Amino acid sequence: MGWIKIHRNITENPMYFSEPFTRMQAWIDLLLVANYRDSVIYVRGNKVDVKRGQIAKSQDFFATRWKWSRGKVIRFLDELQKCGQIVQQKSNVITLISVVNYEYYQQDGTTDEPQTDSRQYNKRTTDGTTDEPQIVQPNERRIKKNKEDNKETSLTRGKENAAAVAAPTSASDEAEAPKPIKAEKRENLPFKEIKELWNAVCVGYPKLHSLSESRKNKMRNRVAEMGGAEKALLLLREIFTKMQVSNFLRGDNKRGWKASFDWLFENDKNWVKVYEGNYDNRPDTAPRYRTNNSNNGKNCNDEWK
Repeated sequence: MGWIKIHRNITENPMYFSEPFTRMQAWIDLLLVANYRDSVIYVRGNKVDVKRGQIAKSQDFFATRWKWSRGKVIRFLDELQKCGQIVQQKSNVITLISVVNYEYYQQDGTTDEPQTDSRQYNKRTTDGTTDEPQIVQPNERRIKKNKEDNKETSLTRGKENAAAVAAPTSASDEAEAPKPIKAEKRENLPFKEIKELWNAVCVGYPKLHSLSESRKNKMRNRVAEMGGAEKALLLLREIFTKMQVSNFLRGDNKRGWKASFDWLFENDKNWVKVYEGNYDNRPDTAPRYRTNNSNNGKNCNDEWK
């Protein structure tokens, strides 16, 4: 697969906003709007740090920009989060949208995909013999060799970067030390530890055997909401313990509904409810279920008084 580079100035083209956006246009627009460097904004007097790859824009802003309804914007952003493409970090001040693997979309693909239609123009000499541009077609053998060299270089690049960070030889070396790539950090998330913790604590639920990419995407979102891997492991141990002792979540409810690992990681609400004690066991003297039949159409999570 090749690369193209889209400059942010493309939004100044009259055609860019000439009609309502498609879903793919909206996704590309999010990449264009996202911060390319860290910055600070103030919302109602509150200082908000906006990191590289984050977006500090309201849903109304995108509704106007994309010519959508606000409801359509909300559904689209929720779908992107569910698919693991973004993370929405909501607070009482502002909602920040973080593009997952933003660095991946900013890589320079020119070394991996050599240009196949490059043109080189010689300057005109005094005798006018090079008035016409000279078109140079790339040599296939040279392209193949460049690809092999690039692959070999990429294998050693990580070690060289690590050495440069660990032992800079001067102030300029330290300033130019490469930062870790988010894609590498992503693979260091504690998927295995979370799986083993679930199987060890939540013995009253189905055992977790495999972690699909869909499950990993949901786990990435929840870990980000919990403040990172270290904090997430501490929180999840407490959350899993609460689930294990909760009669309601283990099926002791009017409908016989039972929670699961996927339910817990499905969205940014379920784990918070468990952590805040919404499903903790109630005293034996309290009624177990609602008796009002008017609630039959509600979600099973609302049955507990």
